[in-house]
Amino acid sequence: MADNPNMTEEQTGTGTAANGSVTSVSTATFVNDLAVSDMFEIESSRLAVRKAKSADVKRFCPIDDRCTYGIVREIEGSGRSGSQPYTMPTALPADKKTIMDQLNAATGEEFDRAYIDAQVSAHRQALRLLQDFSARGSDVDIRALATELVTPVSSHLDMAQTLQKSQGPASQ
Repeated sequence: MADNPNMTEEQTGTGTAANGSVTSVSTATFVNDLAVSDMFEIESSRLAVRKAKSADVKRFCPIDDRCTYGIVREIEGSGRSGSQPYTMPTALPADKKTIMDQLNAATGEEFDRAYIDAQVSAHRQALRLLQDFSARGSDVDIRALATELVTPVSSHLDMAQTLQKSQGPASQ
């Protein structure tokens, strides 16, 4: 994701001006990162619908399947602002596949904790991505869409953090 402090400017789609200020965020990078975030949240939530033990965790799952995916689909075919349509990733990157493998291997309460921990992390990353693009995105139309998503993603992060606290500490 673009919020990784170890990533280069080229990887994040940002640049630094001569005066040291950060320049605009690449729309293509944002769209790709948002699509990966959505893909992970949806795939992990679909898994949780089947595997979660807690009713509260199961109720949380469908939220992601309805929310940010719609914006990615809208962006995907739009080629907004006269640019070429964006190419969406078709598979999760290795780091997200690893988390999915861990979720697939977990069961019961262990799965519930791992899933909610993954959702808290994913929502934090998505929120930072949306806030960053809202502030410095290179495409005005998509920047407006990103701005619209900040509130629902923040709300979902709050819900995930509440679930995380209610589950207690993970077993060591």
